[in-house]
Amino acid sequence: MRVISATGIVLVAAASLVAAAAAGNAKDLVVVEASGVALKAGQLIDDTQPLVLEDGQRVTLIAGNGATLKIRGPYNQPPTSASTGDAGVSDALKTLIVQKDTRTSDVGVVRGAQGAKLPEPWLLDVTRAGSLCIRGDDRVVVWRSPADAAAIFSITPLDRSWKMTASWPAGVDRLVLPDTFPRQVRSTYLVELDEAKNAVTINSIPTAVDSNAMRAAWMIEKGCLAQATALISELH
Repeated sequence: MRVISATGIVLVAAASLVAAAAAGNAKDLVVVEASGVALKAGQLIDDTQPLVLEDGQRVTLIAGNGATLKIRGPYNQPPTSASTGDAGVSDALKTLIVQKDTRTSDVGVVRGAQGAKLPEPWLLDVTRAGSLCIRGDDRVVVWRSPADAAAIFSITPLDRSWKMTASWPAGVDRLVLPDTFPRQVRSTYLVELDEAKNAVTINSIPTAVDSNAMRAAWMIEKGCLAQATALISELH
């Protein structure tokens, strides 16, 4: 490859996932998104300590069991995660995928798990526009359904400050991008595969999101639905 130059708390469906740890044990929650408050994505929140939000402030958190909590201010109490059975993890996450897919489709955004099924959750399907998720230090691997013909693949940021180009051989379904590919928290790129052009937004999952249930919930919140679907199959 060559480089060319909350009044109250709202628990969404995933909050009915797995059993929380025994009462009295502090558990960290991970910030997914925050608005109007000095919290950053990937930051850890102690669920035994009060979370103070003013009117208009909001935060989305993920628990270690994959439960997703959406909290809006005014709010001043410890955030809590739901406690149910282990068997509900996959089903609850699948429900979230359907809900997320429906919401984005309703506003004319196609991000969902449509199209060819990913064989692995950490492959980035670059054949359609949308959101993709990577783990911070992993090699970035792009994917397409195996094709009979070779193709030219390229990826560049929106400011066109650099461009990576490679030949994609016939019959090969994936390419590993070089270590020089930037791993930013979130960035949008223009991908070209022969004549097809798509804009993809790549989200880096923080190291604090350290279980597959949490990663799947994070993917769903970020719109990486095809990857979340593939990852959920590994939760069984």
